[in-house]
Amino acid sequence: MMELYLVRHAQATNNVVGAPFTYEPSLTPWGARQAKSLAQYLADNALPHLAKRTPRERLADEGRTGFAITHLYCSPMWRSLQTAEILAPLLKLTPEVWIDIHERGGACPEDGGGAYAGKSRQEIQAHFPSFLLPAGITEHGWWFRETEDAALCAERVRRVATSLQARAQQDERILLVSHGAFVDGLIKVLSGAPLSDQFAYHHFNTGITRIDFRPDGVYILYLNRVEHLTRLYRLSQMFRQE
Repeated sequence: MMELYLVRHAQATNNVVGAPFTYEPSLTPWGARQAKSLAQYLADNALPHLAKRTPRERLADEGRTGFAITHLYCSPMWRSLQTAEILAPLLKLTPEVWIDIHERGGACPEDGGGAYAGKSRQEIQAHFPSFLLPAGITEHGWWFRETEDAALCAERVRRVATSLQARAQQDERILLVSHGAFVDGLIKVLSGAPLSDQFAYHHFNTGITRIDFRPDGVYILYLNRVEHLTRLYRLSQMFRQE
């Protein structure tokens, strides 16, 4: 059985109301704290079924505890890369960049205007030297088209869903650090819902959705879970009162 964890990247500058638009928003200080809280949550909180694993099975996880994530993927967008960078040490994993899990619209979304190819291979390697990069990220970037329309986005979402479904029978726990609109579309495809903008599965920054691939079907166990932010928000409120 494969477990899939869909996580929206931590808060970036474009998520702040009133902030000027930028093609490659970085995480805000608050976003970095969200990602650190998520990393600690994933590393410390053992799931019930994992707690029942035999010592041999635990050893096969190479000493990983908590959710025992086995694969960590992120998009080539800066906010996703930064989020994965914060998660990686506590998860004891090397992030792998998966181009197809980028946000809807591509590197040059409709509200951005102009043309932008995304960060180059050299730029990404300079900041994230341990990350595994696909050949599709070149010295000129990774996005060489105009803004992605709804039909092309749907095609890409289905392509990712097919790739994940091909691994459904493997004993893996995969975490994708992706984006709000993409995660919404992927949930719809995996659950058999129409790819419509008439309804959406909204995710907070660092919200977690878990989907299990079992022999008898696909199960959505929870959506947009943010337990890891509870203490963080409580502390922020305390500081504001002082």
